[in-house]
Amino acid sequence: MVRGRDRWWLFYTGVTIVNGRFLQTIGAATSSDLEVWDKQPASPLVSADPHWYERLGGGRWHEEAWRVPWVFADPEGDGWHMRITARANHGPHDDRGVIGHARSRDLRRWEVGP
Repeated sequence: MVRGRDRWWLFYTGVTIVNGRFLQTIGAATSSDLEVWDKQPASPLVSADPHWYERLGGGRWHEEAWRVPWVFADPEGDGWHMRITARANHGPHDDRGVIGHARSRDLRRWEVGP
């Protein structure tokens, strides 16, 4: 959970079951008082980019690993970073675990990178 310009942001893992497999994405809820929370309508907010990360159906893995977001302010003061538990889209299937990365200036729009 982080404090943005005028509200608190709570990022979470959302799961959808697709043909018996788990599709994981990142969503968010916001609050001004830490008691009442509103789910952000643009959920999922952050999804795995197939340019860098394995997507559901792109391999033999039982899920699209895109979970456990950790958001923190850019130490240089230029927006926000998000670290995500993910899987690379290349390499041996049992050795693809990586830490994903996304950046944002406003906590609403995220750009996924390596």
